[in-house]
Amino acid sequence: MNLVRVIQSLKVPVHICIATILINHNRQYCRGVPFLSLYSTVFGALPDNISSHLQRKHPKIISLSEESLKCTLQVLSKFAISAEDACLEPHIFCMNPISMDNYGEILKECDFTSILPTHIIRYHTFVKSRTITQLKNKGLLRDNVNMEEKLHEHFHEWPKECHQYKNFQDTNTNIYPVNTKLILDNVDSLGGMDIRDVIRAEPAILKNNYQAVLEIKNLLTQYNISDDAQQHCLRVYCMRPKTVRERLEQLSNVKEYQILSTNPRVLYMVVHERKMMNRLNKIRAAQKQCYSLNNLVSSTKLFNTLELERYVNFFLKIRKGDTSAKENSNIEVDSTYNNINCRILTDREILSLVLYEIEKKYHFSGDGIWTRFDGGKSDTPSVSKKLKQLELERYVNFFLKIRKGDTSAKENSNIEVDSTYNNINCRILTDREILSLVLYEIEKKYHFSGDGIWTRFDGGKSDTPSVSKKLKQLAYHVIEISVLTIGLGLIRRSHHDADGYAWSFYSGSNKKIGRGTGLLK
Repeated sequence: MNLVRVIQSLKVPVHICIATILINHNRQYCRGVPFLSLYSTVFGALPDNISSHLQRKHPKIISLSEESLKCTLQVLSKFAISAEDACLEPHIFCMNPISMDNYGEILKECDFTSILPTHIIRYHTFVKSRTITQLKNKGLLRDNVNMEEKLHEHFHEWPKECHQYKNFQDTNTNIYPVNTKLILDNVDSLGGMDIRDVIRAEPAILKNNYQAVLEIKNLLTQYNISDDAQQHCLRVYCMRPKTVRERLEQLSNVKEYQILSTNPRVLYMVVHERKMMNRLNKIRAAQKQCYSLNNLVSSTKLFNTLELERYVNFFLKIRKGDTSAKENSNIEVDSTYNNINCRILTDREILSLVLYEIEKKYHFSGDGIWTRFDGGKSDTPSVSKKLKQLELERYVNFFLKIRKGDTSAKENSNIEVDSTYNNINCRILTDREILSLVLYEIEKKYHFSGDGIWTRFDGGKSDTPSVSKKLKQLAYHVIEISVLTIGLGLIRRSHHDADGYAWSFYSGSNKKIGRGTGLLK
């Protein structure tokens, strides 16, 4: 480390103490990373930025073990590559040792004057993109070398008996790999089937060794898995015995597995254990019991239809007047549904509600959910309009209670309003101002973030400032005339004359609502 060398050159005790701390810190860091330990052993010190450089350029080298580093150095020593040269090219330690050995042997057979780590790292570049003349000009090959003769020396003559193909008998034409032969010699049958039929049905078993296959066979026997169940899921013999044992131990404590243990397809629960447990947790969260293997190991598309079916059945029960549907189901819906006459809902509107609830559950935005179905074509009013009307009604009733001086309105209602209302004398609000506040709160919920809408006032400057001055900077978007009409009807229901105020929002020139300070005067 350059900093350590500079500090050590100074004969100041404080500097020497700092150097000792830095060296000890590097030694402690080297203990956790074998490559840094090797680097410090070879060069005696570590550069300041070596750790960040390795993490940025060679992140894999930090996780290499000491045995892997020794294996790489042993291979490189065959080509006279020292540990110092190897540490200067860290990427060489990330390569496959077999590939390094092959590349180095080929370069050695081609009579390279010297073999460096960069030659092995960029082997394909040297072989494919460099001509013999270019290699000679760079000094990697001697000028008098004949590459054709050099390579010919390493190609030995084939034995005479191999010049012609041998004729084998028909019974000996199948030549099996060593692993396949070991399985055929040591495993007679699996699940009551001959081993040859098993391999024909599930060829991937050949990837496993015969000892693992026999261990899995003994495990299935210990857990009383029938031959019929094994024949239905031979894929279990392609797994690791340790994995099969762990999953069987875990599933043996699961209630559903105990019930389905006699099912011929029970081993699918072992093979698809993660997917099965995730679905089982979802079903348990829904306070349901699942004793169907199809629901646990079926495709994702089929499983998702079960949730859709659950919502459809829920709303159909509500339409029939089943009051226990909400109590017996864990489906949480808006309290707005309490004010809807669900008995008159059409099938189209029920499907709209199902889609709305599912998309809301998975955090989809509300825009475009209701537009998926055109409720205007139905004889009964659309559900979306009912919900909008009920939301508007809640806000109107809320502000009317505040104007009457009902202090419990804010506590008993789930409507959240700005703290600015605390400085407003709500008892003097007119119908027009209440309707403006309702529209503002609804618009703010869907369009505005709230910042910059309310003007910040110092409450100590004025005891009872007028509402119009406080709300003069409110900026509204265009509100549908139908929504205003609903609001007017609700205020009429409360015995307030609001015709003149509400329709004065619109002029003959179709002005937009809330332009300037025309809302509250």
